[in-house]
Amino acid sequence: GLGTGLYSGDQPQYQLNQNMLDSYLNVTLIESGKSLNSFYSYRFNGLDKNGYPTYKGISVKDENGKVVIGSREDAFAQGLEYSGKRVPDFTGGFGSSMSYKNFRLNAQFSMQFGAKMRLNDLFNERPTLSSYDNASIELLDRWRVPGDELKTNIPRLNGSDIMVRDLGAFVEGGSAVIGTGIYSMYNSSNIRVVSANFIRCTSISLAYYFDNKILEMLKVKNANLSFSVSNPFVFASKELKGRDPEQVSSNGALPPLKSYTFSLSITL
Repeated sequence: GLGTGLYSGDQPQYQLNQNMLDSYLNVTLIESGKSLNSFYSYRFNGLDKNGYPTYKGISVKDENGKVVIGSREDAFAQGLEYSGKRVPDFTGGFGSSMSYKNFRLNAQFSMQFGAKMRLNDLFNERPTLSSYDNASIELLDRWRVPGDELKTNIPRLNGSDIMVRDLGAFVEGGSAVIGTGIYSMYNSSNIRVVSANFIRCTSISLAYYFDNKILEMLKVKNANLSFSVSNPFVFASKELKGRDPEQVSSNGALPPLKSYTFSLSITL
C-alpha cells in the first residue's frame, strides 16, 4: 500500500490527513523502496460533458456499487499514482572549442536525465478569471461548449471550486482524505507531470585574436575581442509549455537568466 506510517500522536484527524497527502503530492515523501524526492499525482480521467475534471479512484464505491475505499490508506492507494522523482538519475556537462584562423568559438553545456516535474498551477483557489489575474495562455484552449471535452483536457472556468467530498469521496473528520476541490486537484494531477530532462548551453563565446601585424601597429603584446552569451538556449520537452526545466518552484522562482557580455582585452 501507500501508507508510510510517518505520522502519529495526537494530531487532529484533518491535519493528519493533510500532512500525509502533502507528502505524496509535494516531493517530501519518504517511502520504502522509493527514491527521495518521489511524488504522486491524482489520476486524471478527462473532462465530463459539462467541462469539469474527473479522476479515477476517487469514489468510495465502484460502478457496480461495491465499496472499494474504506480507509485513509485505501483512499491514497486508489486515488494517487506514482509520478517519478524530482532528482535526476544523471547530471553532467561537457564543453567544446573550435578555432579557425583568428577566431575561437567556445561552448559549455549542462544536462540532466531521469527527473520529472509538474507544470505551473493552472488554477487559483477560485477557478475563474478577473482583470487582476496573471493567467496562463493554456486557458485559451479550455472547455467552452459541449463537445469540447473530446478536444481538450483544460477544464472550464467556474465561479468556485467543487468539493470532492460532495462527489462520493472517502471522508474522515468532515473532510475528504484525498483532497479538497476538483480544480486544485487538477493542478496536482498526472496530466500536469512532464519530463524535466534537458541539455542546456550554459555559455557560448566567440573571440577574435589580433594578428602580429596589428599588434605591432598598436604596440601591444596581445589583444582580442570577445562576445559571450550565458544560458542562450536549452533543449527540453515541448510539454513544458515554455517553463524552464530547472525552475523547480511555480511560485515566482526565476529560471537561469540569459545575459550578454562584450569585452576587449589588451596586454601591454
